[in-house]
Amino acid sequence: MRSAAVRLTGAWKLASARPALEELAGAGSPEAMDDNIDFALWLTCRELAAVWLPAFQKGEITFDGDVARISFALKAADRPEAVGALLGLVREGKIPAPKIREALGLVGSLGSPADLTRLLQLASAPDAAPALVVASYDALGTAVKQRQAKPESGTESLLEKLKSPDSAVRAAAVRLAGAWKLASARPALEELAGAGSPEAVEAVAALGGAESAKFLTALISKTQDTGLKAEVLGALIGLDAQAAAGPAVEFLAGLKEEAPAVVVFDAYLGKKGGPTLLTAALGDRKLDAAVATAGIRKASATGGDTKPLVDALTASAGLQPVGMGLSPEEMTKVMAEVKTSGNAARGEEIYRRKALLCQTCHAIGAVGGVVGPDLLSIGSSAPVDYIVDSLLEPSKKIKEGYATTLVNIRDGGVFSGFLVREDAREVMLRDATGAVQSIPAADVTSKLSIPVSLMPPALTASLRRDEFIDLIRFLSELGKEGAYKVQADSLIRRWQLAQTTPELNQIINRDGLRALTGGEQPGLSWTPAYGTVKGDLPLEDIPVVKLYQTSGRVAQGEVSVTTPGKVNLKFADPAGIKVWVGQQEITPAASVTLDLPAGKHRVTLILDPEAHKSPLRVEVEAAPGSEARVVPVGGV
Repeated sequence: MRSAAVRLTGAWKLASARPALEELAGAGSPEAMDDNIDFALWLTCRELAAVWLPAFQKGEITFDGDVARISFALKAADRPEAVGALLGLVREGKIPAPKIREALGLVGSLGSPADLTRLLQLASAPDAAPALVVASYDALGTAVKQRQAKPESGTESLLEKLKSPDSAVRAAAVRLAGAWKLASARPALEELAGAGSPEAVEAVAALGGAESAKFLTALISKTQDTGLKAEVLGALIGLDAQAAAGPAVEFLAGLKEEAPAVVVFDAYLGKKGGPTLLTAALGDRKLDAAVATAGIRKASATGGDTKPLVDALTASAGLQPVGMGLSPEEMTKVMAEVKTSGNAARGEEIYRRKALLCQTCHAIGAVGGVVGPDLLSIGSSAPVDYIVDSLLEPSKKIKEGYATTLVNIRDGGVFSGFLVREDAREVMLRDATGAVQSIPAADVTSKLSIPVSLMPPALTASLRRDEFIDLIRFLSELGKEGAYKVQADSLIRRWQLAQTTPELNQIINRDGLRALTGGEQPGLSWTPAYGTVKGDLPLEDIPVVKLYQTSGRVAQGEVSVTTPGKVNLKFADPAGIKVWVGQQEITPAASVTLDLPAGKHRVTLILDPEAHKSPLRVEVEAAPGSEARVVPVGGV
């Protein structure tokens, strides 16, 4: 009935239909729209564009400032020239503050050069709030990266923001100067790069040319900071991969940790001919096992011809991959060991190790990565030998839909990953880390699907045989009746964990612990974590961070209320915890009843390391007699 009403509205084509259209446009939100309404509303917005679009441009129709609805309507009408009206809504305060970034992003994606000029002017106003400036600059960066679109004038106004005392504004200005290749910004960018700004290093490289290469080469010799040196090398590799090869290998040979090495490996693997250059430069140099293993994982996941590099890295650290290409007799022996001595509990602990990246790529049920298949029922649907092969030789057992797409671009860059979507404007790939990269369609020279898994074959090389057997036992139990079948419960299983940052204590001192309830913001750093199959989050997975004059473990989950009402938040152990729902602090108890409106709500917990000793386990459900509908938010 609702979709029919939408179509009748379109058929009438009356000005009086505007209020109905605006009301029905609420169906454009992801939570409220099914496929039938999606199509009906899309067609109606298109047919009634002559009615509602002029009214929107005059501010008579605002869609209640809902950016998702505005975006839906404008794209359906195929009238991107009207996106500039969003700027008027922002100026007039008709877009809610949390949605301003999304609104300006739409201007960046669809706006004309004149719209972009007005956006730049908005950000350049003396009284512009830092958050508005950052969102505007990021939107302008999107415009030039996706469409080579820039403001008609005023780009030099960016130079003043490079001196901003606000670090977020300064960083955004640096990124935009690089995207615009603003030559007049070079002195300021080089000064910031020399002071340790990774964004400035990338921006200097984006300016290109021999001058940039010379500066970055000198900076490699000057800087003693490992992280910054890795960023400079990565930037130099993008400019001149051959000249950077010697310094890069020298750097890798002195490392013991993976993170800075990954920056160098990514840079070479993302450059056409890069793996060959790095292989030649490695020669017989020796690398630490952790560094070489990181390179092998990265090289194996690209999908290109990286076998020579993998072999060179393997030799550089004397690595011996475990059990590659098992004979039938060896496979029979492994399967017997899994059955007789494999321990699923120990296997789950191994699965959860950060170094193996299992949770980064795979979900078990509602939470986890989306790079590889969901492992919810792999034990009940796949034999043990299939699971063994999938770990040792991933490309031998590629599930349908998980082949690698290889994309080459005009400047010699190479991208690989799963194809998320593509249209006339961009190609989107999800890489082996789970990150989605947007590649302008105009830059793509070739796109090829190849039968190679993003999961590297040497991923389990660091495991002892007994650990490998335990991991297989755990995977082989998933989905079977018993302890390793994910239950249809209402436990919060996806968490974000606060990390120590230089600014954290300052933020807590200034704003109090409530500052942690706002999610992502400058100065705070969060990493994802997922509950066990049982639903607990082990305490050892949650880092203890300094919180000004105290310390604690900080975890943040999220619940989605689709029908408002009374909701129970249940804690397996409420001892030693502080709890906020949204920005409201509540008194912890075994069960707390809250009256929640529709929408998503953050649940922020601070665990006292001395008073809270049990795994984190939190459940959410409708209170008895309540009509509320509430579920934990899952995903990555």
